[in-house]
Amino acid sequence: MSNRDWLHGITFGFCVVLGITFGLVAVYYSQPIPWRILDDAAAAKADYEARRSASAPDDAIKWIGDVKSSSPKDTAERLADAPDKSSDYHDALDLEAQWAAAAAGERMARLAVWQLVFGGLGIVAVGWSLYYTRKALELSRKSADAAEESIAVARESAERELRAYLSMTPNKLGGLYEGGTVSIEFKPVNHGQSPAFRMRHVFEIRTLSLPLPDDFIFEEPTRIIDNHITIFPNVDTNKTWFNAKATTTQGELEEIRNKRAGLFCWGTTFYEDIFGKQRTVNFRVYFTGQNVADSQKQYHEGKKEDLPEWDWIYASGHGDAT
Repeated sequence: MSNRDWLHGITFGFCVVLGITFGLVAVYYSQPIPWRILDDAAAAKADYEARRSASAPDDAIKWIGDVKSSSPKDTAERLADAPDKSSDYHDALDLEAQWAAAAAGERMARLAVWQLVFGGLGIVAVGWSLYYTRKALELSRKSADAAEESIAVARESAERELRAYLSMTPNKLGGLYEGGTVSIEFKPVNHGQSPAFRMRHVFEIRTLSLPLPDDFIFEEPTRIIDNHITIFPNVDTNKTWFNAKATTTQGELEEIRNKRAGLFCWGTTFYEDIFGKQRTVNFRVYFTGQNVADSQKQYHEGKKEDLPEWDWIYASGHGDAT
């Protein structure tokens, strides 16, 4: 967490505490607590004594104060012994009650003003708190998004590490002679860490003129081999033969021998990995030249020793995979 994030957290906590404090203070000063009313009455009494009129001489005020400070029994006895001062006593009580009520009204008015002030500050604090709450939620959401992205990256890395990776390598050639049907054996190899399931192939075998144009695009293959076998890692005992549709003509052999044409095999192998995802790998191979034609002719004639050597040629797009 950065210093800016710590500052936001501290500010947010301060706003919460400030808002709660303002609210408690406003509630406290707006409630009619009894001891505060007594304070108001005492203040009103002092104010009354300061504002006394000529009809209430000092000795009467002192007598009233003495009577009020006496016990209820003594107060009753004093009033019975001095009936002429009883009316002054009751007048003093009435005035005292009026001044207490007036003082309480002023106090409530002041409290109302302070309550408005505290309420306004509380609203500001609440707004500030909501702002930083939103900031905290945004940070939490970003953290959650980052965590989710990290999990996705880790999952993707694990899949890349553990999934199957197939390659299709041409292995053997047969049938390249006049009237023969060309067959090409491919060896699928799993270079990954887990099996490849339900393998199937879509392919074509055809003689094409050379060289191929730079913008040449192979036609979509239509022939299907759906063997649905499982290829385990680092096992190369599985082999698949792809057979041409038509027999080879003398003209095609001459074109291949003179490198004016090549016999191409192209297509796509489909399979599933252990995560249930469909995967593909393309194959694009061909051969051409006198050596391959002579080698196939000698082999067909039964001369299997000292065959001319030749190589498979890989066309653009071979090995492209998903």
